[in-house]
Amino acid sequence: MKVKFLIDKKFDVKTVYWILSSKDPAGTASRAKSMGIPLTTARKFKNKTWKEVQNLSLKLADKRYCKHLGKMKESVANYQKAWNEIGQIFSKEIEKLTGKKWKFENYYVVVSAIHKGTSSRDGNKVCRIFGEDPKAQLRVTAHELLMTHIWHILDTDYCSALDDYKGWALNEITTTFILSFEEKLCQLWPSSSRDYKVYLRNYPQLWEPREKLKEIWLGRKDFNDYMNKSISVLKTYELR
Repeated sequence: MKVKFLIDKKFDVKTVYWILSSKDPAGTASRAKSMGIPLTTARKFKNKTWKEVQNLSLKLADKRYCKHLGKMKESVANYQKAWNEIGQIFSKEIEKLTGKKWKFENYYVVVSAIHKGTSSRDGNKVCRIFGEDPKAQLRVTAHELLMTHIWHILDTDYCSALDDYKGWALNEITTTFILSFEEKLCQLWPSSSRDYKVYLRNYPQLWEPREKLKEIWLGRKDFNDYMNKSISVLKTYELR
């Protein structure tokens, strides 16, 4: 699996629309703050079609791109260089841990002007915000790519086991465990990036099930054993 960083304004704009128009597990206020968007503006996207907010979306993006395009291009180059140093190790270790090949040969990380980070459920393109330290950004970029991989596993092998919301919950928790507890992967990013509790801080509804699933992860026979037991646990929760 290979990863390429790039700028894709159209994808960036549509991603922001999708996040703000749908029900966000983190909440609209939290998401607006993370993207530097006034809450009143973010609320204008809720339950709207793309046609209804297209002009607002493009206006928001145009302002950011006009101001930050130079720094975004720098991030593309610097993020790519940092990723190239760990990419093959990451790719192979994830296949080993999950027992599944990556769905696509090539994955793309769109350096966003607005959104901190998103995965993809059925595609090979994710988002990451510009302007971060090239080494420090590796951990969160890995999170979005791994979530994309686990979505593929969920939809292929466990498609009827959980509803979409609990599937997302299992994905977030599992991705956090893999990148926080597996030593070969932890060596790929700064030690300050290894605290597993940091990466779900915006989702308090996941804190309790996370601790139960943590014991399953650490005591698993294999990935399938962990998934089956975790699915059974999550079925007992009302997470919304």
